[in-house]
This record gives sequence, structure tokens and C-alpha cells, in this order.
Amino acid sequence: ELERLDSSDWDSAGGVLTIDGRKTGTERCIPVGEAAWRCIEAYLPRRHNRLELTGRLDETALLVNQHGRRLTGHAIYGLLGRLATSASVARVSVHQMRHSCASDLLEAGVAIPEVQRLLGHAAITSTMRYVAIADPARAQAMSQHPLNRFLAVGQEERTPS
Repeated sequence: ELERLDSSDWDSAGGVLTIDGRKTGTERCIPVGEAAWRCIEAYLPRRHNRLELTGRLDETALLVNQHGRRLTGHAIYGLLGRLATSASVARVSVHQMRHSCASDLLEAGVAIPEVQRLLGHAAITSTMRYVAIADPARAQAMSQHPLNRFLAVGQEERTPS
């Protein structure tokens, strides 16, 4: 989805990116937070300068490389990897960041149907897989189940001393 974004997909006034929906079959408008809005707005003049320098003012891609061409998914993954290395954190994929975002939204109390719409899932069952990950209260409640104490006792008896 990032690779396919065009500059016309950015609505600065509304702070919204329009995702084409090629993967999901449903176009959707995603509001971006203020920090992302600022980053996009700071990037756009640099993008324009790059396109001018490379003589590619006709390029429609939102994200362009040093040659003024559309960034590929592979290039985006590489950039993300270099960012992770420079931040001394584990390498992650764009898809893992999408998963984290969904989990964070659910953990913050955003309703499942709203997360479904943001992710572009056609079926809510696709979104439901994030619920277990994002529900620490439920995991804590389940840890109190008496069966866990029974299993722990059984585990102690089998553990060699």
C-alpha cells in the first residue's frame, strides 16, 4: 500500500491518506496523526526538489527514491531496516508495524469495527486475531484460572531437581 501511494492520495487539509484498496477491494481514507502529518508536509518540498533535479516532475508517486522514481516495497523494507539498525532495535517489517498499530489501537480501547475499517479488512475475523494480543486484562484474568495452579503443580513434580 505504501508503494502504491500517489501524491494525490494525500489530503493535507484533512490530514488524510487515501489507500487504493487494491489488496482489500475497498478504498479507504486513513487519518494520520499530527506527527505523521508534519513529516509528510516536511517531505513534500524535498520530494518536489528531487523530482526537479532528476527531471521527473511527471512522477505521481508519493514516495520517491534518489532518482525520482517510485520507491519499491523492497526499498521501503531496506529503509526501515536501516532505521532500525540506527535506532539499535530489532529489524521489523512494514507489516509488523501494521500489526503493532492494530494491537495498540485495540489496547487503547478503539472498537474492533473501527480497527477493521482502518486496516481495510473485509471480514472482522481478520481483525479479531489482534484481540488476544492486545487484551492484557483478559490475559491477566485467564492467568488467575485455577487450572493454571494445577498445571504449575504438575510441572513442578516433573521438573528434575
